[in-house]
Amino acid sequence: MSGTLVLLGCFLFIPELDENAKQTLPVGFAIFSCVFVILLPFYPTYRLVRGKSTLTSWSFWFFWTVVFPWAMIIGHFGAYMPEYLPIFYILFVGGGGVGVGIMPKWTYITNTIGMVVVFFISLYFIHPELFFSPPLYLLSSSAIVILSSYWIGVASDYYILRNEVSARTIRSSRRDKRLVAEERLKSEKLLLNILPVTVVEELKLKGVSPPVHIDSATVLFTDFEGFTKIAETMPPNQLVKELDYCFSYFDSLIERHKLEKLKTIGDSYMCVGGIPTENQTHAIDCVLTALEIQTFMNRLKLEKQNKNLPYWQLRIGIHSGPLVAGVIGEKKFAYDVWGDTVNTASRCESSGIAGQINISLETKNLVDDFFKCKSRGKVPAKHKGDIDMYIVEGIRPELSEGGQGFTPNERFYELYNRLV
Repeated sequence: MSGTLVLLGCFLFIPELDENAKQTLPVGFAIFSCVFVILLPFYPTYRLVRGKSTLTSWSFWFFWTVVFPWAMIIGHFGAYMPEYLPIFYILFVGGGGVGVGIMPKWTYITNTIGMVVVFFISLYFIHPELFFSPPLYLLSSSAIVILSSYWIGVASDYYILRNEVSARTIRSSRRDKRLVAEERLKSEKLLLNILPVTVVEELKLKGVSPPVHIDSATVLFTDFEGFTKIAETMPPNQLVKELDYCFSYFDSLIERHKLEKLKTIGDSYMCVGGIPTENQTHAIDCVLTALEIQTFMNRLKLEKQNKNLPYWQLRIGIHSGPLVAGVIGEKKFAYDVWGDTVNTASRCESSGIAGQINISLETKNLVDDFFKCKSRGKVPAKHKGDIDMYIVEGIRPELSEGGQGFTPNERFYELYNRLV
């Protein structure tokens, strides 16, 4: 816009300009300035600023609506006063130099050659004597401006290429960062599937997670009675599908009751309450989980019986006491627990009764206020001698909905929250 006004002022106030040009020039330039320089580039420029358009599409639009008409007008009106042509060339090439890195090489070369061609065509009609015998300054300035436009274009292509490379590098860097973040998230999800949250955070910060002694935790084991016999008559795919169905339900229960699943070995399932963060409700949480597992297996047994299909009976064993918990392995991490408490819990399961929840005296003492338990007396356990064991008959009537012993009521959770 400023260049247009400067050229307009030159034509208006230079006395040597042809009178006809003085009469037609102001109107033409006013229309050109308003329409091409102001109105037409407004929309693409607005889109560019808002980030909805690329610089390439903007420069293409700007070329056809502003730069190209501007060059043609310079070439035409320069023929009225050819002695000032070098000044007009300098204005045009200088304006082009400002656009280095915005418009490609073809923009400057096309505009400049077009401007020179329009100048000589106009010169033929306005000053034919100069057209057939052009002065040296016209030829030299035209040649210089074409050469200058070429080198401006070369520089512009270099900067455009550099900017494109930089833009690609930035985009690639952003994409790489996004991919790294996605892979990190996947890795963290995988870790959280096999390790507790606190252990994962410790591994991320320190790289190691040393074993921790837990003063009181509760270990729960389950095992299917007669699994081997039924597995012999069942297709492998069906066998895996049945196990996955049961264990997936167990997973949902231990997540709801804030237990920590440790492992499955064949048809055995193991989880622990009170790790990695100690709490006062671990035994209650494990027994509540066991009751829901028992209800689920009884419902599954009834469905199988109605269809005359073989069914599994589940033994559940629970014991409470001190243990050590930690991560083992360097490449394939495994979170595990060790100690006599783990061994005793396993013996409670193997010495249990199918379809019943078998707990030790230590666990019974922790849950006695919440659950009704029946003594089995001293039960011999492999390598452990005689162990006092109890059968969990259900939630105490006064703490269960309708006194049925299956669903905790508000009173149950009042007592439970006191321990929390």
